[in-house]
Amino acid sequence: MLKRPAFSVVVLIVVFFVATSPAHAGLLDDLQNFYLNATFGWMNAALDVARSIFLALIALEVIFTLVELLFRQRNLEDYVGSLTLKLISIGIAVTLLTLAPTWIPSILSDFSRMGTYIGQGGGTANTLTPSGIMQISQNLCVMLWNTLQNASLMTKTLDIIPVVFAMLMILLGIGALAVQFLLTMVEAYIILGGTAFLLGFIGSRWTMTWAERYFGMLAVIAVKILVVSLLAAFATQVGNEIAAMIQASNGQPMSVPDDLIIGTAAVIYGVIAWSAPIFVAKLMGTAPALQFRSVLSDVTGGAQVAGAAVGVVAGGVGTAVGAVGGAAASRNSIRSAAAVE
Repeated sequence: MLKRPAFSVVVLIVVFFVATSPAHAGLLDDLQNFYLNATFGWMNAALDVARSIFLALIALEVIFTLVELLFRQRNLEDYVGSLTLKLISIGIAVTLLTLAPTWIPSILSDFSRMGTYIGQGGGTANTLTPSGIMQISQNLCVMLWNTLQNASLMTKTLDIIPVVFAMLMILLGIGALAVQFLLTMVEAYIILGGTAFLLGFIGSRWTMTWAERYFGMLAVIAVKILVVSLLAAFATQVGNEIAAMIQASNGQPMSVPDDLIIGTAAVIYGVIAWSAPIFVAKLMGTAPALQFRSVLSDVTGGAQVAGAAVGVVAGGVGTAVGAVGGAAASRNSIRSAAAVE
């Protein structure tokens, strides 16, 4: 196990490398595309299974319906009317099953565009990717690090801890959204693609509940994508505000309170970015119209993990703030002594 001084040196080296080296553009996007390609055939295979299930169930449903109508309806007009309504419902089910590869991705894409449009306050909706989100944090870290380049050796020594603190919080805060974005999209690929066979159970009134669970999962994931896309659009605004604060220093090291403001704002944004999609999905899952126990259990477990992560981040922020306060006090003491001399 590394001792604290050695660990601090490692952290500084890692942060310096991330901030000063060219960004590894597209790394998170490559991961997203990897899972997309790996699960590409899942939905088609699952829908093949769904069609087989649907044909078997619809045959039983039609036979049972014919027998039921034969004994319950007393005249031909009622019999034909009831049978027509049944055929219409079967046609709707066949249409949903046949066009599933088209309307499911369209729903997810539309929710993503809605979230981006709302997050940008209207205008042209350009959805960020996970790598695009991470690029914002890397650019801000480079800007912060460059403020130390023209400073004196003593100023660099005194200001490096607050600057590194702000850089770490930016990487953690905005990086949390990038990871959340990636996880949400991978969740959509795996869950919606692998469980599409549940649509086959729409063929019978007795198994309709299983098909409804799939629609419930689709709704939950779509809303999560909307919230993540909204926060991704908001990341651009947060990045612009932080960049404006850094540029206002005119290339000189920022004050310790400004570094604390930037770091705290970034980590608060990260906590919101990590928790909000899970919270919204939980609200969707507990809606009376859905009633999907499996979705609720998964979302509850995710919320507990997010709560634990927030606790760890909060503890780290408290420790970092203490370190920054000590550094600020030391810097003030040294400058006061220099002034007296």
